[in-house]
Amino acid sequence: MTPMIDVTFLLLIFFIVTLKFRSLEGRLDASLPKRHGTGNESVEKSDKLQLLVFLEREGHQIGAGPDAHWEGRQLRYEIGTHVFRELAGVGAFLAEIADKATPVVLASRGPVVYGEIVQLLDAVITAGFAGISFEGARAEDG
Repeated sequence: MTPMIDVTFLLLIFFIVTLKFRSLEGRLDASLPKRHGTGNESVEKSDKLQLLVFLEREGHQIGAGPDAHWEGRQLRYEIGTHVFRELAGVGAFLAEIADKATPVVLASRGPVVYGEIVQLLDAVITAGFAGISFEGARAEDG
């Protein structure tokens, strides 16, 4: 019995030592909003590009699970004073911006679905921006 326990511990040690940790594929670096919290530190104001997503018209969901999609649902995207009704317009506008080092903040107002934020995130990444963060939900958003 003792040799079997010795072999078991040797195998366990071998696998622990040879284990290679893999970094997460598609890891999303996001920073938490700094204007909320319990800290007393002040945050420096920086120039940032804020993209707001609003739900204009509620549609109805067709299907369930990963194959579900919305029909008749309308979103509105705002970047500063520019308003877009289609995600393609947002992507084209972002592609024209010269300074890709500008931090981008994605924020939703109202009941926006997670998949819609991911589509907006894809458009921002495709336009060449790297410093992307997310704004937390606000109390008045419900």
